[in-house]
Order: sequence, then C-alpha cells, then structure tokens
Amino acid sequence: MARVVCSEEFKIEAVKQVTKNDYSTSDIAQKLGVHTDTLRS
Repeated sequence: MARVVCSEEFKIEAVKQVTKNDYSTSDIAQKLGVHTDTLRS
C-alpha cells in the first residue's frame, strides 16, 4: 500500500473540522478518504 503524504494545510483544515464541528478524527478521515493515522501524524 502506498504511503499518503498530506500537506500541512490539509492536516490543519482536517483538525479544524474535528475541533470546530465536534466530529471524531475517524469521521473526518473517512469523509476525506484517508486513514485515521494520516491525520494523527
């Protein structure tokens, strides 16, 4: 499986979705089509 590299801007926007909209990390990861660990790194 290929490693997905996301930009800092992508990660920042994902974190905003989690914190501002009270979504879980796994909800946002699924919505964005990435693995949960991608947002945690």
